[in-house]
Amino acid sequence: MSSDNLSIPITKLQWGLRGSQIFFAFLSMACIAAVIAFDNKFMSGSLFSVAHIFIMIVSMFFAALIVGIPHIYLEYGKCKSTARALRVPRTEFVLTAIWGVLIFIVSVALTIEVSLRNCDPYSADFQKYNTGDNNDTFIGGLARNCRTERAGVAFGWFCLIAWLTSLVLIGIGLYKNRRQPIPHKDEVTMHSNSTTSSLEVPTTATIPPN
Repeated sequence: MSSDNLSIPITKLQWGLRGSQIFFAFLSMACIAAVIAFDNKFMSGSLFSVAHIFIMIVSMFFAALIVGIPHIYLEYGKCKSTARALRVPRTEFVLTAIWGVLIFIVSVALTIEVSLRNCDPYSADFQKYNTGDNNDTFIGGLARNCRTERAGVAFGWFCLIAWLTSLVLIGIGLYKNRRQPIPHKDEVTMHSNSTTSSLEVPTTATIPPN
């Protein structure tokens, strides 16, 4: 039956964007994971960093599922109901918007944390870390750790841009599909009788006289 036919709900450009979302999320996650590992060696890791990693990991799975489940249905006939739900542009728009908001929140939070972070290993705040047996490790690693965290934040923003680009493209598609076509002037006919005159447009109801 034709109703059983299912096409991938996104274009090749959207395939590329979903791949970019996974790629940048993975890079951001890897960078922030390295930052947390260094912080936990000398101090406690930031909750913002942990939240950032969690959101990035889950967003990778969602980006993969949005394109993967319809593809699995096409190839193997599995997950039919879920694939049909993801085929609806409005569903994809809502999911993309939700993840765009979540990634924006954690990216802003981590950006603020990076801007306020003290990266001077000789600061009085790190006196107990820059002296003793581990002083060389801490002094040499703190600057690299700060650069790694800034890189992780940058990749997080690139990931957000990819999600927002998908959101814009889906929104444009929804807008175009909802626009009502303007009838051609040749399709508009005048009907007159002794009492009324009205314009009739095909597929639309007759407009009653005032």
